[in-house]
Amino acid sequence: MRVKVFQLQGDITAFSRDELSQLLSAYLERPLSLAELQQAAQAVTRLYRDQGYFLARAYLPQQDVTEGTVVVVVNEGVLDPDHGIAVPTEGLRLQPHIALDVMRHVAANGKPLRLEEIERGLLLLNDIPGLTASANLERGSSPGTLRMAVNLQEAAALQGYAMADTHGGRYTGVQRLTMGLLLNGWLGRSEQFTLQMTQAPPSAGGRMGFLRLGFSQGIGASGLRMGLTYSDVRYVVGQEFRSLNYQGSAQELTSQLRYPLIRSRSTSFTAQAAYSRKAMRDEAAQVRLSDKRVDLLSAGLGLELTDGWAGGGSNQINAMVSGGTLDLGRIPASLAADQAAGGRATQGSFEKLSWSLQRLQRISPQLSLAVQLNGQNASKGLDSSERFQLGGPGGVRGYPAGEASGDNGMRGSLEARYAAGRIADVAEFGFQAFYDWGRIRSRNSGAATPVPAPSNPPASATSPLPNAYSLQSVG
Repeated sequence: MRVKVFQLQGDITAFSRDELSQLLSAYLERPLSLAELQQAAQAVTRLYRDQGYFLARAYLPQQDVTEGTVVVVVNEGVLDPDHGIAVPTEGLRLQPHIALDVMRHVAANGKPLRLEEIERGLLLLNDIPGLTASANLERGSSPGTLRMAVNLQEAAALQGYAMADTHGGRYTGVQRLTMGLLLNGWLGRSEQFTLQMTQAPPSAGGRMGFLRLGFSQGIGASGLRMGLTYSDVRYVVGQEFRSLNYQGSAQELTSQLRYPLIRSRSTSFTAQAAYSRKAMRDEAAQVRLSDKRVDLLSAGLGLELTDGWAGGGSNQINAMVSGGTLDLGRIPASLAADQAAGGRATQGSFEKLSWSLQRLQRISPQLSLAVQLNGQNASKGLDSSERFQLGGPGGVRGYPAGEASGDNGMRGSLEARYAAGRIADVAEFGFQAFYDWGRIRSRNSGAATPVPAPSNPPASATSPLPNAYSLQSVG
């Protein structure tokens, strides 16, 4: 038969009728078989599916086509206009309207469903601490509509953890015990309270205690989340410096905003901004050596990607730009030393860029390879609290935390991981081999200078090191 005109039927909102008619015009005014007529309808379906309307369908109803007019019915797969989204109303701490608002923000009643919108809504719900979300699609109350039933499961409101490690400093205690509590959704508003304490038991006169309190909560239905964190660390230096009675403390208050610009199963692109206020004090023999304040404003972007290349893997890219001010004026002698000839000149404003790249590559079901590179670039000499560090469990692992810090630096690691199996379905065990490397420039002025190890008293434990140097380790 020869088609003279295609007549579109259905509630069409995702595309204009002219766009669909233009697509079908390729099948006009030429002889078509029944299979070719079906191909015309399938072309409309593909257009919808390519744009993410995964439930949309175009089909040919039973009809008389002898006059050259062919009817194509388009069902866009819309949410029921009255009861399109349903969430549990009982048995949960989370207030039901919060989950409902999140899903309605991405998928409105009476509108065609797109896969990326449903993914975003469910992933935003899963980002709420202690919450797991999924969804089922059901027939709606009217023909051609659908109903989304959201399933929510909550973890225990109160969770705890404890761990021990040997990542502490030699002068404040190598062995550390960490305990923490998580309180999820106690108020029913997607919030989380956190408490973490780390203690290094007294060792040769040195000790350390750390406390961190945190709070976070969603704002609105778009995925925006705010956080507040307070931390307090206090330490006493021991070993050969025990007689100096060297001790110090540092407090930090941070507020943060995070917003997911893109949220899908394969891609997450997040923007964040933070402001922090730090207060740091050191004294020896009951004489205050330093009393510093740092105000820091930061903004950054984070990208996470998963792919199927060479067996599949994941990528992370992060960049953070920070600007702040350092105030040394509370101890005139400290300020004078900083500003004197040969001093570090850290007083005042500063800027820095922090960045990281990471790739986790799947080699086999048991074997994976991780590659990581991160670094920092600063506008001037920085206070020790803002400097880039090479040593420690998150850096060059053959050296203690705080070893080798500089204004500018870069470090990388190559790590092979082998998952050997599970023990009685309770714990996993495996093997790792790594190579770590890092390089710093101690101060931006370019001159060689004594570089203090951060875990040592700066007035007594310096060793003349070149301005730029590297560390590496294998394990």
